[in-house]
Amino acid sequence: MNGVRGKLVAASGLAAWLALAPAAVAHPHGWIDIQTKLHFDDAGRLIAIDQAWLFDDLYSAFILEEFAADGLTVEEGLVELGRADIEALADFDYFTVVKRAGEPVPLGRVEHFANGVAANRIWLRFELPLAAPLPMDEGEVRYAVFDPTYFIEILHLGDPPVLFEGRTGCGFELIEPDPPSEMVWLAAALDMGQSGGDGLGAYFAEWVIVQCE
Repeated sequence: MNGVRGKLVAASGLAAWLALAPAAVAHPHGWIDIQTKLHFDDAGRLIAIDQAWLFDDLYSAFILEEFAADGLTVEEGLVELGRADIEALADFDYFTVVKRAGEPVPLGRVEHFANGVAANRIWLRFELPLAAPLPMDEGEVRYAVFDPTYFIEILHLGDPPVLFEGRTGCGFELIEPDPPSEMVWLAAALDMGQSGGDGLGAYFAEWVIVQCE
């Protein structure tokens, strides 16, 4: 499946966007709407973050056209696409950072995922486990989902954008990105063939702060 596999994940993220508009300038070049759901065990510890990604219209249309060009049905193409996405994202911790008291929380590997098409947009859903259950009575937990290079912008969308399962008494605060002006200018100056480095995306990351009673 050379047409699609060659356009999946490279060092900066889902590389299919690279083929869409070679003359375009300014990062980001792709957009993902995301909704997250926090899962807790019977002891009230955080054990996983379920993520639902909804890819932008242009990327979705391009990939669906690639399925047809490769002689695949949508169902066949989605199987290949989902597997390749998850395998490649594993090398980048699934674009996810979780922190407690400023220290990173180790993550596990995704075993369960699904994808599909809704209203002509491709979606991907996966459950990202923590490496070990995380008690919620030791202070707030922060997490963010972002492309380190800011080639792709990932922002929460939904009502609510963050859900909880397995525990009551939890709340969240969504912290919008507030990048310094020099980082905004740097991103604006980058075309699709350039990279601002793996640290650029952190300046444009949206953080979720979670506290439980």
